[in-house]
Amino acid sequence: MATSYGRLRPRSGAALQVGSLLNRYPRLSEQELANLIELMPYLPILDQALITADDQLAGKFAEFLRDHRAMLTAPQHPIALFTITAFLALVAISWAFS
Repeated sequence: MATSYGRLRPRSGAALQVGSLLNRYPRLSEQELANLIELMPYLPILDQALITADDQLAGKFAEFLRDHRAMLTAPQHPIALFTITAFLALVAISWAFS
């Protein structure tokens, strides 16, 4: 029985924009480069993997990461929210069992 992949989710708007910008990298204006740097940390890991697997974009993506990795920072608020929630859950559990 063959597996059908016809129902895969379409690429997000951000992924399409990143792909378009990477396709022209390094020939980007300063505004386009800033936009690419801003979008990249929020791009889902699946979309990043699909870009890496794309023969046309993989080299440009690697070049972009080599040139600008230091400027790519992951958003910190989800990490902080998870840490605070986990801490409060542990406090509640320890209070319930004492």
